Amino acid sequence: RGLAVDAAPLLTDVAELALAVARRDLGANDAPPPPPSIRPLLRFRGRLSARAVDTLLRALDGDDEFRSRVAASASEDDVGRAGWIFLDRPEGWSDELDLLVAVEQERSERDRSEAEERSARHRAEHLERSVEDLRSRLGAAVAEADAARRALDAERSGGGKWNPSWIPGVPQVA
Repeated sequence: RGLAVDAAPLLTDVAELALAVARRDLGANDAPPPPPSIRPLLRFRGRLSARAVDTLLRALDGDDEFRSRVAASASEDDVGRAGWIFLDRPEGWSDELDLLVAVEQERSERDRSEAEERSARHRAEHLERSVEDLRSRLGAAVAEADAARRALDAERSGGGKWNPSWIPGVPQVA
């Protein structure tokens, strides 16, 4: 069975455990050496990349003896249901793993959708506040323009001396 790439997120704990077991076995005299494909990873420290996880999972998938040694060091509590059935390989494990992957993808998509919805709501609220602010500023600008127009009309009609108080915000000169 080819390992589904979609299963990798559910099997990260298994990959990390496989690396730990390979390191342990490398130092033991009575343990078989780790699969050659993972030897470059044995010196690696830190969070495993997706490529490293894939390499470790392929090594487990293709090497029954190595997978058995990793399974002997694990429990379902350690690696989750998907990890455990991948290691232990009970009857029907492949179908169950596919089902677990589908459920996880559905959950992940739902979470992503909910996050996008929350983000859209926040953007909409921000835009509504911006529109309210712009309407308020537009109303003030219109009022100021109306006052200036009235002042100009009064000046043009010769209705008296120009009075700076006709324009809001212009200081009065005594």
